[in-house]
Amino acid sequence: MKRLLGGSFILVAALALGLFTGSAQAGRLDCDEPASLCAEPLDSIGYEGAYTGHDEPSLLFYSNAAGSGNSNLYHVQLPSDPKVLPNQSGTAGTWNFQLHPAFWLGMALCDNQSAPEFTHAPCAPDSDTNIFDGPNPAGADYIGKHPGTAFLEVQFYPPGWAPFQLPGGISCDPTQWCAAMAIFSLNRDQNTTPVTDNNAACLNTVGLEPANFAFITKSGAPHDPPGPLDQTSGTFTPNPATDLFMNSGDQLTVDIHDGAAGLTVIVHDLTTGGTGSMTASSANGFAQVLYEPTSTTCHQAPYTFRPMYATSSEHTRVPWAAHSYNVAFSDEIGHFEYCSAVAREGGRCTSNGESSLDGDDAFCFSAALSLFVPIGGCTATDNDFDGTSYQPVWPGTNPNRGQDQKYHPSAITFTSRLRRQLQPRDGGELRQPAAGFELLPDLLDGDVDAESECERALRLAVRRVPPQGDDEHLRRKLGRGVRTAAVQFLPGDPGQDEQLPQRPELQPLPGLAPDRVEAMESAPSGALSSSRHRPEGGLRRCRGRCESSSVGAPGSAGSSLVNRGRPVGNDP
Repeated sequence: MKRLLGGSFILVAALALGLFTGSAQAGRLDCDEPASLCAEPLDSIGYEGAYTGHDEPSLLFYSNAAGSGNSNLYHVQLPSDPKVLPNQSGTAGTWNFQLHPAFWLGMALCDNQSAPEFTHAPCAPDSDTNIFDGPNPAGADYIGKHPGTAFLEVQFYPPGWAPFQLPGGISCDPTQWCAAMAIFSLNRDQNTTPVTDNNAACLNTVGLEPANFAFITKSGAPHDPPGPLDQTSGTFTPNPATDLFMNSGDQLTVDIHDGAAGLTVIVHDLTTGGTGSMTASSANGFAQVLYEPTSTTCHQAPYTFRPMYATSSEHTRVPWAAHSYNVAFSDEIGHFEYCSAVAREGGRCTSNGESSLDGDDAFCFSAALSLFVPIGGCTATDNDFDGTSYQPVWPGTNPNRGQDQKYHPSAITFTSRLRRQLQPRDGGELRQPAAGFELLPDLLDGDVDAESECERALRLAVRRVPPQGDDEHLRRKLGRGVRTAAVQFLPGDPGQDEQLPQRPELQPLPGLAPDRVEAMESAPSGALSSSRHRPEGGLRRCRGRCESSSVGAPGSAGSSLVNRGRPVGNDP
């Protein structure tokens, strides 16, 4: 390993000197690129309408209790990597960076310059008066009249591969995790036909989906500007002197709440005693890009972000997002693929050990750029679902526990979201476990599976209160087998406010024969949704036959509904 680590030091020096050119240079977070880790909008926002999304198995937390939408506490254990390193042929170990370049915890925020752009009046934070989810454009609660919304992702990045600051890079450090506050907005008026985007100057600099970005730091102050128009290469370059770095397996608490100075995230590393934080305040340099579609110049204004809602009921959401997000967890999968030779660092793959190259073999790096694990790979959206995260290499996929731990990483482990009580009577914490599940499949550019999208069976395989060590899987059953994203929960009493039925049944998708849907023995209430996008919105290859793809338990406490295309109301 001495040779590899020495190469890493050379790489860091090369980055500092700016020796990389083209797409391998550090820069702004480009949400219109397929390697980006951004909140996915309803409509494709890539060049000429190209799809930029990725699979995001998600867990949405529902509660009608005041405070559940703006003050949350999680207990998280970072996953560990196996002792066996990956090799270029894919026959050895699998590490976290190959399964997910990030996982995150999220929350809907106010941004009166963001979509749906019906009004630019100041947003009233921490208030359910912001709920607009009606389907009738003439109605007072029409979703198109929703206040402008941004979305927070507290992202955690695994160690061991290409440097994070390179577009398509993943890791902050050879062996340690880091985390960041990323806030995404969308500068598009969704109430016009066709939609009206922000001015060309903004689209050419910060893009249609501008992002504020700052690493979680030990001081709570950004080490470089986070505002979309102010960001430098340093904004995206992790700094071990200022940023909170964490070890695999560390136990954390993640506190997300509306503080006096603005939305605040505090990460306590209970294993090492380290603490990091970030506040999305104007004092820290956070800003909103102004929606000025007729301007010839792009402008931003200092802005303090705050939570949008008081609760996290199923009526709360980000109207422009593909998922019906408010308070949520998601696992970013569907990126890494092996590549043994590249045209240039950050460019396309020229050899991947397969009979032919794929169109998604882009944003590729050779083993020479890895900070630790000496393999090459690509991180663009895995449109044909043949990358590492679609193989049986997730934790728990090998029935031999010893072999599974030897070759596979451990699962992401966390408790149900806890609500930080605003007026606690006994100093304790109230568990709010009601949840829905959503699965957002990628776009298929080719006929990977013979059956149409409408005919694909979706299923949710989970246990309500799993014992220690059991995995929970979100699975998508396709013609080529089951595609899996694993999430593991800490065991524990779900609390007295438990609202989930013991044995809910999954309902068939519209257009899907009942015998193609499998009812799980014990699945949480909520919904499993599938949304596949075309540039104009809607379901791909459904030919108008699929009106909805929500799956929900009848009478459940929460049901997750996905809006498609222009802002519309809840699916029936």
